[in-house]
Amino acid sequence: MLSSGVSPSYQEIKDHFGLASFNSVQNYLKQLTSKGYIENPLGQKRAIQVLHSASAVQEHLQSKKSLDDDRISPLTAPPGT
Repeated sequence: MLSSGVSPSYQEIKDHFGLASFNSVQNYLKQLTSKGYIENPLGQKRAIQVLHSASAVQEHLQSKKSLDDDRISPLTAPPGT
């Protein structure tokens, strides 16, 4: 995609990842679409668009976790222990 500027075909995806069928390709693309990584317009060939890279999503989740961790106050031992 980066080198040619064109989205891969289902055949290219199937071959690259060693998937058994086009149905497998469709299932993976549906999962990536539902998770917000890609947009895959129906009825358009070679129209897959990457919305968020996996590393960008991971960085976002880690920064959110870091903020959540900062909000949690440390547990203190009860008096006299």
